[in-house]
Amino acid sequence: DYFWYIKALRLFDCIVSGAKLRDAEIECAQTSYGKQHYVSALDYECIHQLIGTCGVVVEDDEDKEDEKAEYECVDMNTTMAMRSMTCTPTYVKSLFAAFAESKKELCFDLDIIDVEFEGIKPFLLCAECSNLIQIDKICALFKNCSKITILGVHAMGDAFLQHLNAMMK
Repeated sequence: DYFWYIKALRLFDCIVSGAKLRDAEIECAQTSYGKQHYVSALDYECIHQLIGTCGVVVEDDEDKEDEKAEYECVDMNTTMAMRSMTCTPTYVKSLFAAFAESKKELCFDLDIIDVEFEGIKPFLLCAECSNLIQIDKICALFKNCSKITILGVHAMGDAFLQHLNAMMK
């Protein structure tokens, strides 16, 4: 079943395009409390797994036991999907590689990420500077990208500039 991978790919496309969730037609899961979750912990794990299929290693500080507990809180179907997702299907790897290869321009809106895609931060943002995209990892993933726009940075102190300079080398 490719549902979780395709959903994760569509979410990641929103993230790298600077789009809001409401601008994309993404199916959501209904919890037992009636609250809708457009993005779950499983979606972020799928995105992380897809990034890994392209050989890009993104450090993640999250405790794996906490993540597992969070998955199991979503619902039984999500838990079963997570357990069955031990390796990425070849078709999905090819699809994600084509997606990454086709992106010529990227746009990250940190304000949107902060509000709508908070779970992507450990994979996308520098651990030392919460408003700095791991540009080195993004460039490794999107090899044909010629333009990256980052919105919502707000404050760029000395630490920000030092980390950005180190990534650019």
